[in-house]
Amino acid sequence: MRLIVSLVMLLPILLLNTCSREEKDMSAEQVIKTRDFVQISLSSSNLYNSLNFYKTLGFKEVEVHSGTAVPWAMISDGFHIFMVSQNNFPSPALTYYEKKFKDHLEILQSNGLTIQYIPSEAGRPWTAVLSAPSGIGITLIDLGGEKLPGTDIRDSLIIGKFTELSIPVPDITTSLSFWRKVGFEVTGQTDVPTNIIGISDGKINLGLYQTDSFKTIALTYAAENLHVVKDKLKSLGVKFRTAPSKKMDYPGSIAVISPDNQLIFIREKTQPL
Repeated sequence: MRLIVSLVMLLPILLLNTCSREEKDMSAEQVIKTRDFVQISLSSSNLYNSLNFYKTLGFKEVEVHSGTAVPWAMISDGFHIFMVSQNNFPSPALTYYEKKFKDHLEILQSNGLTIQYIPSEAGRPWTAVLSAPSGIGITLIDLGGEKLPGTDIRDSLIIGKFTELSIPVPDITTSLSFWRKVGFEVTGQTDVPTNIIGISDGKINLGLYQTDSFKTIALTYAAENLHVVKDKLKSLGVKFRTAPSKKMDYPGSIAVISPDNQLIFIREKTQPL
């Protein structure tokens, strides 16, 4: 767990260096196989308020470190681990912990991606950082011998089951090209109600949206009965993106806001993408 403590201070790092190598063919499957664990990192202005919000939705505390220089906690929705850090960085972000760290870097560099490589220092693991065209940060961590917390697969959240990170993009073709180089593959596509492409790397699902209906990256969940969820959230005092009504904020969905303005979509479970 020392590895995780050292990571909190790395989250706001910006790309400074450019690494390039001669391109060679490399399949997405080869990239996927190097990945062992993915974590979603969330920025918080007040850890206590953020934890109360997510626990209201049904998230489980894995561990809390409120007495550190940068207070942070790990929570779980039963499908993914989230690190909530009282720190200012572009959020949400993706963090991958990998046993084949150097192999994965070689693949990404051969695909022509810009990477900031951070050598190991006392108390810090080997780390690499890159950024998607949409601004979402991706951090790769050398897993080494560290053990990471697992998740208990369950479906007990008020808002249902995690389905994807929904990412608004200005140019869906450019974004898809980037994510394919990182190792994601297309899982679905539609142009109703807007141009949407679903992608996955086998660890997490992303949705690319060429739209103006939302402008920040959203956590997206699927629930059995959206109107029951809406009424429950209203009774708990959860803040909605717009006042909940029969006309949903986004077709087939409602949207709520965390204390740190993290957008969360909840959709009908039967709704594709």
